Amino acid sequence: MAIELGLSRPWFIVSVEEMEAGSSAESEEYLSFKRTMLLDSISSVEQLIRSDTSGLVKFEYIQICTPGYMNGTNGWRVEILDSVHEAHHPDFGGHAIDLFVTSEGHKYTHCMTELPIAELLPGEIRFKAPRPLVDQS
Repeated sequence: MAIELGLSRPWFIVSVEEMEAGSSAESEEYLSFKRTMLLDSISSVEQLIRSDTSGLVKFEYIQICTPGYMNGTNGWRVEILDSVHEAHHPDFGGHAIDLFVTSEGHKYTHCMTELPIAELLPGEIRFKAPRPLVDQS
């Protein structure tokens, strides 16, 4: 099976462990299963996190997959996502831009201008990766 990504934009891989309703991670016997999902936007990731109202989902990691034009290489790069900040482009009248920050401190934006990330105007933290996350090293 092949999956073609028609757009060169960031994608997100989310890995979770879901416990069966009525289970508890503190008990010795609980049923769980792991799921890995490929999501097309940070909004979809946020929606997934908000949908866990029962506390039965443990997020193992959230990764960002960036195309070469975003990460400065000739190919895709996959890294653990730490947070997403709302930044503003000084020439676009305060238009909000997502600034993705990885666990290693790399910063990426999907903005199609030549403006360096350092020149974006800082804003609020829009999203912080849920904890606990497993160490991917």
